[in-house]
Amino acid sequence: MNEMIRFSLEAMTQVNYAGYTNSMEIIRRLTLENHFEKDLDQAELTISFVPEVIKSQTIEIPRLPSKKSVDVGSFDGVIDAEFILSLTEKQPVEMKLQLKAGEFQVEEVHLLTVLPYDAWCGYEEMPELLAAFSVPNHPVIKNLLVRSGELLKELVGEAAIKGYEAHDPNYVLKQISALYSSVAEAKVNYIAPSKDYLSMGKRIRLADEVLEKGYGDDLDLALLFAGLLESSGLNPLIILLENHCTVGVWLKDEVYPEMVNYDSSSISKRMARGMNQICVFDPLLVTQKGMNFNQAMVVGSQKLEDPSNFILSLDLKRARLVGIKPLPVRVIEAGKFILARPEVNQLEGAVLPKELSVVEEGEEHSQTQISKQKVWERKLLDLSLRNRLINHHPDKTGMSLTVHNLELFLKDLMSGQEFNIMHQPEDWGHILTQRNETGSKILYELAEQEYHSNRIRTNLDDKSLDQLGDKFVKGARSSLEETGANSLYLGIGNLMWYSRQDPDTLRQAPLILIPVDIVDKGYLSGLLLKAREEEGHFNITLTEMLKNEFGISLNGLDPLPIKDGEIDVLKVFSQVRSAVLQEKKWDVHETVHLGLFSFSRFIMWRDLKDNMDEFSKNKLVRSLMAGELIEPMEPIELTEDFIDDVEGSTDIIYPMSSDASQSLAVLAAAKGKSFVLHGPPGTGKSQTITNIIANALLKDQRVLFVAQKMAALEVVERRLKTIGINAFCLELHSNKSRKKAVLDQLEQSIKIQRIPKNTSFEKEKEA
Repeated sequence: MNEMIRFSLEAMTQVNYAGYTNSMEIIRRLTLENHFEKDLDQAELTISFVPEVIKSQTIEIPRLPSKKSVDVGSFDGVIDAEFILSLTEKQPVEMKLQLKAGEFQVEEVHLLTVLPYDAWCGYEEMPELLAAFSVPNHPVIKNLLVRSGELLKELVGEAAIKGYEAHDPNYVLKQISALYSSVAEAKVNYIAPSKDYLSMGKRIRLADEVLEKGYGDDLDLALLFAGLLESSGLNPLIILLENHCTVGVWLKDEVYPEMVNYDSSSISKRMARGMNQICVFDPLLVTQKGMNFNQAMVVGSQKLEDPSNFILSLDLKRARLVGIKPLPVRVIEAGKFILARPEVNQLEGAVLPKELSVVEEGEEHSQTQISKQKVWERKLLDLSLRNRLINHHPDKTGMSLTVHNLELFLKDLMSGQEFNIMHQPEDWGHILTQRNETGSKILYELAEQEYHSNRIRTNLDDKSLDQLGDKFVKGARSSLEETGANSLYLGIGNLMWYSRQDPDTLRQAPLILIPVDIVDKGYLSGLLLKAREEEGHFNITLTEMLKNEFGISLNGLDPLPIKDGEIDVLKVFSQVRSAVLQEKKWDVHETVHLGLFSFSRFIMWRDLKDNMDEFSKNKLVRSLMAGELIEPMEPIELTEDFIDDVEGSTDIIYPMSSDASQSLAVLAAAKGKSFVLHGPPGTGKSQTITNIIANALLKDQRVLFVAQKMAALEVVERRLKTIGINAFCLELHSNKSRKKAVLDQLEQSIKIQRIPKNTSFEKEKEA
């Protein structure tokens, strides 16, 4: 390397026909740096190859300034097609970069590898080129389509392979089933791939080779299916996992915004029940006798259960839209390989897959006006990560329950059925360590059997279950006794989410909250679970957090949607998934867990939510809700008369001294008028409030006195004590309130005896 002229380049290390046919640049960027003290004029840069499988190119550089760099640009090159079509092994090639300027000459050599026609470089270098190996225009694909049409006719009575024209995901699924069966009839065998074949690349067995030779690995079969799906007018995905490959298909005419997707949740959300926008199947099951398309879908879904195994997915329709073309068909003619002229498929015209239930997106996601009541309710909710309703750890502070059928369990629970919560059996341990389809199936069957015996198993041993159960029983009892609010809930479904501030930490939040009671059946005997006679509700704290932090609206879930008299769990999950569809790594897990959840200022929130009809009877409250004065308020007339001459004044008592303006305020309050009382410090506002409270108590009325600062409450409390009625004051909503203090206060007020009215005093007063 010449230190005075430096070549800086970003180039591919491997060149294949897929890259060439899709105009991929061999050199993505080339920069020349001149470290001489003078400029180099009339320079020429020649890029050549040995052997000459790629055509040389000379680039003129009029001036290469001293101590500067020049961006030469990119280089795609013209490959010798005949050479690469006949290539059977990797071919090392020297790429020479030669710069001449007058007598000066410098040269630099880089090594690259030219791959055979059917070789893929692996996902580490331009993974989108994998789309080139899906060959929808190959003649063997046409033959499979004909047979697929015949199989489809057996399923639905017509042989129309018509992509998305029916606008019915179930019809799309039936087409895929017919396509799958046509490949299954070819009786292809499985052959194991080489190690690291997905990262390092491999020779792809294209569709014709798989069918003619009768074998292929998972990637070969996935690309065969991809070509068949593309030719059918459907939009396939190639999904790369650790040491495995599956196939996904859009069930409606959609594509991802990017060709390559690295977020597994973007697929799992769209696969979920009620969403059903994508189906995934394992292509390897086509090599196993007796395994149909439904089973291939089950296995394909299970392969995606562990996000850590996910590498990427490739959307072939998106790849075609940005210009990545399939490999041209290679045929032998006169003893050598040539490219065949592609044919244009004219698409004219197994087992039945299970029907899908798709929840349509409707007005629930529209931006609707939120009522004033909703605004008030949400202001009472705690939206910090300290709140378990937003940041819950089921395995740390909760109890996960193993339920085989979530909807059935919820229906039975809400209808009054009681369940025994039991510890995890010892023989379940080895099953839970099997993160595969066999382990999942066995666990499902065991949970179903337990359910029929009214038993639900947890993930805890008997001792841990007893300790956590005792904590739940005491916590729920304490909450009810001290706040009047239930805090023990079943969380149905979990939103798995990530905050903007800490995008690497998984957070969980329950979706549906069902109030429940549990009874401790004794040491190591489990718990008895039953629903309370209260309605379940959606986690509105989560709703507000998503709106405030992420601009995500979850409308239409409060109250919960109902179907056939039961909570429509599927619709709830589907609407949440739809709302968070664009959030990377976010997903909804269909789980059940028991936990203690407390709303900050929950009592006020529940009071507001449950009693708004009663509150709104007050014209002032109605005005606040409407944002305007809906009824004229009765004016309070200032009078120059003695207050004793004003109507109603004789019924007023003044335990505290009161001037005319203060007395007018006390009288107005006694008449039920609403007003704002202004006055600087020291003008007697606390005395006035004390007199207002005393008169209300005289009329057997209840008074709620609220102040922003504790000092304002304390000064009035002292004045009430001075006049002897502090026994009727209950500091219930203070953070200093203790259960014993409240009970003592109530006892004190109950012991006070009512004094008969002094009729002689009334007569003397009237006289």
